Amino acid sequence: MAENRLINELPVTTYRALKVNGAILPAVFGGGGSVRASVAVENTAPGEPHGVTVSTDGAERIRELAASLQAMRSHDGDQAGVIPPNGDTTPRHEAQPIRTGMGIEIDRLLERDDVPTMLIETEPGVQLTDPLILRVTPAEESGDSAAPSYARRLIHVGKDSSVTVVIDTAAGTPTNKEAEVNPELPPAALGEQTLFLVEDGGSLTLAMSQLLPYESTYFHDIGGVCGEGARATLIQLSLGARETYNGVLVDLAGDGASLDDASGALVHGDSVYDMNYVALHRGRDTGSLMNMNTVLLDRATKVFRGTIDFRQGSTGSKGDEQEDVLILSPDATNRTMPVILCQEEDMEGRHGATVGDLAEDVLFYMASRGIDETEARRIIIRSRLMSVARRIPDPALTVRIERYIRSIL
Repeated sequence: MAENRLINELPVTTYRALKVNGAILPAVFGGGGSVRASVAVENTAPGEPHGVTVSTDGAERIRELAASLQAMRSHDGDQAGVIPPNGDTTPRHEAQPIRTGMGIEIDRLLERDDVPTMLIETEPGVQLTDPLILRVTPAEESGDSAAPSYARRLIHVGKDSSVTVVIDTAAGTPTNKEAEVNPELPPAALGEQTLFLVEDGGSLTLAMSQLLPYESTYFHDIGGVCGEGARATLIQLSLGARETYNGVLVDLAGDGASLDDASGALVHGDSVYDMNYVALHRGRDTGSLMNMNTVLLDRATKVFRGTIDFRQGSTGSKGDEQEDVLILSPDATNRTMPVILCQEEDMEGRHGATVGDLAEDVLFYMASRGIDETEARRIIIRSRLMSVARRIPDPALTVRIERYIRSIL
């Protein structure tokens, strides 16, 4: 029997009528039985990368790192006198060794199905100039067409180390956005979880793209912890799958830690795109920047929850969250819930959302140069999404992304 798993839960609930407090994981992931997604690891430099190991010991490594995680979160020691806000949902997820955006239900799901955890780990002081690339595809032969595919990984960046990881999630080629799903053949389902720990002075760039066929159902659950002076850069681009659920929670535990998150999505047809992003500031003088760029076509639905959470002890921290939503259909639905939670006085938080169609002056400018409105919209859409795609350090993947966008438009 499938379970109703609550995911992408806001750290603090709001009015239920807004329908943004959380989402229910699709039933295709709820039943028992699963298969392993195919994950191929590529190194763009010749030979084995020095000081980097790739193994399947991730689950055990998470437990071994528990002590250092607690030390990073030492700023929570003076939380006893803080009264939590009404509707606080964080206690439900405290059992996670590394908190994630989608929440504890994904941990339970992957543990129930005994999904192995890939471990990517660097030694201290390693500067990896060429990216590691993970090519992820759903299992082709599962014996059960209804069984979902799963992949799970832990990236541990050692002290003063720097590494770039590209996650290329794709299968086949894009199909017509209006294609009907055969009711006798359930759509392919793929779920991923990426956990990371960046030690003091370390740097992680995590670039992710999702180019699954339209009929697919997909989730990617992301959670990370940054130590003192550590930096995490996340780049996400979502173009495929009829149902997509993304969650990101980055714990800026150490003083001077920072997060730079740039995301883009093209949501079309009858697609649903549901997101929950949280920047959790614990250390002093931490910084977060979240930029979301989304385009909605046809009858698409998008839900974005973006939270900047300043915990007690995060003196001098700054958080900035900006969303730009381009709605190009009267039948599309957009729901945006920006949230700032604050337990400190000496901090700076800013959020904002720009939602609407193309400006008339932009269309007029294009028309004055012989570009009709349809082509103008295509140019604007491509430019918005490619501004994110060009930050992914894999030229071949960037070309595939551009072709994918053109096939949809």
